[in-house]
Amino acid sequence: MPGFNIGKNSVYLSVYDHLCATLSWDGLSLKKHRVPVIHQETDESLYITSDQLDQKTLQHLRQVFAESIWATMQYFDLN
Repeated sequence: MPGFNIGKNSVYLSVYDHLCATLSWDGLSLKKHRVPVIHQETDESLYITSDQLDQKTLQHLRQVFAESIWATMQYFDLN
C-alpha cells in the first residue's frame, strides 16, 4: 500500500513484545523451544478518528493484512 511505512521494533517494551522475543523467532521451523511467529502492530491513528472506529478503513486494513499473510504463506509454500 502506498504511503505505509513498515518497520521492525528493536526494543520490546510490552508483555506481548516480550513474549514474542522470548518464545519466537523469524524463521520457518521450530528452533529449540521457539516457534515461528508474525507479530503485527498497527498504529491506532490509522483507523480511529475522534475516538471513533473508522469501520471502512479498519476493514481495508484487515484485507491488506490478510492478503500480506497469504502472500507470505504462498512464498514459503505454507498453504
